[in-house]
Amino acid sequence: MKLSPTWRRAWRRFSVQAMGWALGFMGWWALDAHPKWKALITEPGGLAIVALLMVAGIVGSLIDQPSVTRPDEDLKP
Repeated sequence: MKLSPTWRRAWRRFSVQAMGWALGFMGWWALDAHPKWKALITEPGGLAIVALLMVAGIVGSLIDQPSVTRPDEDLKP
């Protein structure tokens, strides 16, 4: 197993962004969500948001993203 040649641009991938949003939402919910937000977005609703973001990440990993995968001069040593 080895790193992808485009690992430096992984943040551009929709799948990585969706997983980051899911992680950020879970952290916000667990550590800092105001009680008004927790009343508005119930626990099942929060879980549904995270699940949708994770599914979007999986779908995003299946879609070709030329701006991330094309060879680029900035990656050469």
